[in-house]
Amino acid sequence: MSQDDLVKTAWRNVRSFTLFRVFFSARFYYPVYALLFLDYGLTLGQFGLLNAIWAITIVLLEVPSGALADTVGRRNLLIVAGICMLVEMVALLVAPIGGGGWLFAFFVFNRILSGAAEAAASGADEALAYDSLKAAGLENQWGRVLERVQRDTSLAFFFAMMTGAAVYDPDMVNAVLTFVGASFTVEQSQLIRLPILLTFFSGIVVFAMALRMKESPLEKTLTVRETLA
Repeated sequence: MSQDDLVKTAWRNVRSFTLFRVFFSARFYYPVYALLFLDYGLTLGQFGLLNAIWAITIVLLEVPSGALADTVGRRNLLIVAGICMLVEMVALLVAPIGGGGWLFAFFVFNRILSGAAEAAASGADEALAYDSLKAAGLENQWGRVLERVQRDTSLAFFFAMMTGAAVYDPDMVNAVLTFVGASFTVEQSQLIRLPILLTFFSGIVVFAMALRMKESPLEKTLTVRETLA
């Protein structure tokens, strides 16, 4: 691979890494997280248990995900993270509101997938972008890249918090509908899935950016060495 190709790959990966991290953090249901779970029909006890399942999943998969990154490649691990994010949102979109045992099963599935996505993405996106810059001799740009990613991620997180809270509030949504001249109004029950749907759209971008990344020559070399060892 020529130097020009290495530079193009590096900046392609940096842009993809930035968007991957930004949209992975854009969880529109976070500001109404507890309220949304309860509005679906879960109890407070189930809500606490689901949070425990999510945390345990991350802890159990954190180390294996690092080993998998060395074996199958960081790009493939990021693709898995994107798939997990999409499927976890689909699980909530199709979960039956007030569905009792089935509802809880859908949410357990969601929490496991969410934890798996967090573990798979943890560090793999950053390492892939850095190795790409290093292969191109541009590792001195890493500080600027991280600064921009942190800034953009913070802005995206703030936007997702404000938007998620707004679209879950029927008074806010109805005020906007009235302003634009709509002849109908909505109730709270009709808005439950809206923050989840917005997060699903974020997941589409996450998955697309994972597909867009390319493994750096440094990563390929390390993967081959790990396999031979």
